[in-house]
Amino acid sequence: MYTPRLTVVLLMAIILRIGIGLELDPVCCTPDQWEGRVYIDDAQIFYYIHMNGSAEVAYDFTNSRAFINATVVQKSLVLKPELQHYSVLYIEDYKNNVEYELDDGKTCQKAWMDFNMTKQCVQGGAKLLQSGVVGQGTNIETYNTTLGDQYQNIRATIERGSCLPVHLVYIDSDYGSVTSCDVYGITPGIKDTKIFDIPPQCKHVSPIYRKNQNYEYELDNGVYCQKTRLDVNMTKQCVQGGDNLLYSGVVGEHIITDTYNITLDKSVPNIRASIERGSCVPVHLYFTHKVVVTNVDVYNMTPGIKDTKIFDIPPQCKHASPKHRWTMDYLIKQMERNLVELKDLHFHASECRGHNAATYIRWGKSSCPQDSTLVYDGYGAGNHFNEGGSGSNFLCLPKNPEWKDYTSGQNEGTGRLYGVEYEIQTSKPYSKSFNDKDMPCAVCLTARSTVLMVPGKINCHEGWHKEFSGYLMSEYHTKTRTPSQYICVDEKLESVPGGDGNRNEAVVYPVEAVCGSLKCPPYVNGRELTCVVCSKEIN
Repeated sequence: MYTPRLTVVLLMAIILRIGIGLELDPVCCTPDQWEGRVYIDDAQIFYYIHMNGSAEVAYDFTNSRAFINATVVQKSLVLKPELQHYSVLYIEDYKNNVEYELDDGKTCQKAWMDFNMTKQCVQGGAKLLQSGVVGQGTNIETYNTTLGDQYQNIRATIERGSCLPVHLVYIDSDYGSVTSCDVYGITPGIKDTKIFDIPPQCKHVSPIYRKNQNYEYELDNGVYCQKTRLDVNMTKQCVQGGDNLLYSGVVGEHIITDTYNITLDKSVPNIRASIERGSCVPVHLYFTHKVVVTNVDVYNMTPGIKDTKIFDIPPQCKHASPKHRWTMDYLIKQMERNLVELKDLHFHASECRGHNAATYIRWGKSSCPQDSTLVYDGYGAGNHFNEGGSGSNFLCLPKNPEWKDYTSGQNEGTGRLYGVEYEIQTSKPYSKSFNDKDMPCAVCLTARSTVLMVPGKINCHEGWHKEFSGYLMSEYHTKTRTPSQYICVDEKLESVPGGDGNRNEAVVYPVEAVCGSLKCPPYVNGRELTCVVCSKEIN
């Protein structure tokens, strides 16, 4: 579930690590040492959560360490109406790649970090939005910047000259959250270095995972691999001594079974496990957790491992970057979001009865704008860039295909579809970090009856409603390439998780204007063309 800790982690990422992965010369960088206070204000729309608080922050690039001590309160009209108080202390020691987290002054977690400390800078490609003066003549500049692939739109206001942070805003449209940070009382240098001392509660704590160890590999459909760091050790598979025996019985060919109520951990407290008496081999497992129901039948189980090669790392996973494991709370949150979307779909569908609704494809995103409803999300697909024939249009393929009559294997006398891959050779209009990554898509339903894509515009004409805006993309301009349609790709670009194989099958490039028959002005030769998708109710 959405917790105050998530906001504090986000705060630490934005404040202390902004400027990660700089590809261009930075606009400016902060002093190597500074400290101050941050006021946190966070709203999560889906659950009507409001959270605020403050934190002491220290940034020490000279000695490769960072500090944050936050206290926040949270209230939700939906989840828990009463106020929740939460405090957390973080000390990050980049020299030894160790992070200490002390929750409410009691419980400490120690973790190995798999990244280095970066210089705190405004990226060279950051867009200057505005300049101004605040307080007693402090000159400020506001930039739109990014923090890797995870946080794509951060509005950062910094003090001109010193580059010290003044105000930061991060909006996550997918989760309906807005995080705002005001930084004040900031001074260069570190007054008291004892703030970096390891708390007594953390002195004898073992790290929850080790760098370059404890990994899980997940290969989806034999194509996409996700490498995940495990924060648990393998345990002996046993029925616990204190587990409650519910009943015994006989199944199959006289197999005697015992069924116990067992506990895996605090997150999954009630598991009903049936095991074969004597061998303790599992036969059946059943558990429920909030909105999740899981039922498992185990059969044809034999002792021993016949072929140990099944544990070899798949080739698709050899170069995958590790990610953190999704927790049960995260999965529950995703399911609850899906339930909200289903409820919204029913609501919008009832609104549209008796009226003409319309659908459109939001390329480059896996979600829909706030006032439209997601029909499904999936993968962008099209023809191979240097194969003739097949179709010339792009399709949004759903993630859960259904098959009927088919012939296995690739056959002659057929058309073919390939996944679409971004080809971004410069840092504009999209970040080069998306180059060679696969494109997601979302099919959206609007209650308005007409949808129109307008090239060369970022705003809709009067009387029309803006669904989203972005940039035109198409196949590369050369006679040896297979023609494609022009599509409007969302300016807030996303990529398919794990889809960075650089396969060069179906590809799209930003589209430039070329002067000649195209009038210049108003168009400009070589400038990337924008686009906007608009909708309107036609009575």
